[in-house]
Amino acid sequence: MRKILAILFFLSVAPAVTLAAPTEVLIFPAGAIVTEVTNVSVTNGEAVISLPSVANPQTLMVSVERGATAVTGLRIDSILADEGDFSGLREQLKAEQKRLESVQDKKQTQALSLAYWQNQKEQKFESVEAVQKMGTLLTQTVGPIFAALTRLGREENEILTTIKELERQLHQKTSRQNREWRVVVGLQESDGKTVVLRYRYRVHNASWSSEYLLDAHPLEKQVLWSWIGVVSQSTGIDWTDVRLKLATREPVFTLSPPALNPWVIREAQTWPMTRAKAQRAVAPEMTMADSLEMVEEAVAPSRQQGGLFDIYDLGKQTVRAGENYRFDIRKGEWKAAFTYLVRPIQSPQAFLTAQVELPELQPLPAGQANIMVDGVYIGQKDFSLHKKNIELALGNDPGIAVRLFNERETDETGLINKDKVQSWLWRVEISNNKSLPVELHVEDVFPRIEDKRIELTKVVAVPKVSRREKGNKLEWDINLQPGQSKQLEFGYRVKYPADMNVILGR
Repeated sequence: MRKILAILFFLSVAPAVTLAAPTEVLIFPAGAIVTEVTNVSVTNGEAVISLPSVANPQTLMVSVERGATAVTGLRIDSILADEGDFSGLREQLKAEQKRLESVQDKKQTQALSLAYWQNQKEQKFESVEAVQKMGTLLTQTVGPIFAALTRLGREENEILTTIKELERQLHQKTSRQNREWRVVVGLQESDGKTVVLRYRYRVHNASWSSEYLLDAHPLEKQVLWSWIGVVSQSTGIDWTDVRLKLATREPVFTLSPPALNPWVIREAQTWPMTRAKAQRAVAPEMTMADSLEMVEEAVAPSRQQGGLFDIYDLGKQTVRAGENYRFDIRKGEWKAAFTYLVRPIQSPQAFLTAQVELPELQPLPAGQANIMVDGVYIGQKDFSLHKKNIELALGNDPGIAVRLFNERETDETGLINKDKVQSWLWRVEISNNKSLPVELHVEDVFPRIEDKRIELTKVVAVPKVSRREKGNKLEWDINLQPGQSKQLEFGYRVKYPADMNVILGR
């Protein structure tokens, strides 16, 4: 009776645990920040709130929404969500374990009896009558022992199965998934008052990803695009009518700037070093380079409207635990210039590309994009947008025919100076079998000479190239009307000593 009265007294003076529902959720690509607002009663300068087991208590931030008071401190404890539900399971488990011990003791006794009677067969008998008498006795005794062992073995297996199930249930009820965080909030000069607390915490059991639909329309010179956010959460708690926000990237902070390392210029040491010393000398430099690379990545996020990331407010939404949701974030159209890229040496195909120049930056995070041309699905690719100009590869178009002819490929040796001369010449024929005019961009890589003894003596380009990128590429811009064909020729000639072993590359 005294124990019951003590419990009642404790409940009357202790602050009650307040449960709240999420009101706002900001989801990152991996994780989310959940915000809750609740009314709490203050007793002895304290109020108690409860966080779900999936919450990270180290990220908890509490503020007073309404009420003339201030937060003076937090005390966080992990408790079972249901403190009395599993006590019966523990009693059952103890009873079954005791029962198992009794059955195993009986089995051991029967096994010893069986061993005793089996040893009697090894005795020497003085007469046939004694043998028959022992046989009858064994039959009468050993049979019931075998039956008892079988029954006890079956009973033992049943008890073991029951114990395993009870242990599973007990573990499930007392595991982390069934625990929650009890937070005692210290409040200044607020006894007997009711205040409104706003608090937020981080959970890892939530994520979202981007999906895009890019539908190119060459005739209208535009690309229709849409951006969808795929949201999921497995916190075990439904987010009902919360203000849902999506952040385009994880917040990354480097609290301290990197140290300035000494820069020493000196004469190189020429004496030989042991392998161990060489490894010790190289290791710090590698570590420094790795750390500096990591710092550069952390402190140089992409330029976005929010500084570190953009946040998109989806308004009031419901996201139930264990389900996936798709939300429209943005859609629109981009003006685009469409051309076909032809690299005849690499492939006899023409690849449709769209060049988009945006008037202002529209950052879009990385995600999977479904590519379409005139509403026809082409394929899927990774897509993101962090600059104003976009080049979209839209696949090859069989309506543009490309044929490559190898006109000449010779290997000649001079009669006087014994130099070797290698010549290449290709002819490309491109036909527009479509019902609309097209623009084509034809490219070939320019041979790069990496030895002064090798000389590029001639370059053939008919018609004349549109651009020549400083010894890197030859480029032609061609317009083809419906049904029209055009040809171009290009080639190269190189000279090098006859006794020189050269890798020609083609």
